[in-house]
Amino acid sequence: MFVLKAARDALNQGLERGDGGLRLVLTGSNRDKLAHLVLNKNQPFFGPGITPFPLLGEIQSRCLCAGG
Repeated sequence: MFVLKAARDALNQGLERGDGGLRLVLTGSNRDKLAHLVLNKNQPFFGPGITPFPLLGEIQSRCLCAGG
């Protein structure tokens, strides 16, 4: 986790020049736990915004559960 934070800090230094930056895409079954990584000041990714993705629909869920 802290290696990712160090990479983020190094890449985000380029934002002052108009380039660089690190973007993470996190997914999982518990949005609260994922949000905790950026909402708690003691966590390594504190501060950035969160872009919610749409939830899977019934068709996608059935396909995943069926294995295809």
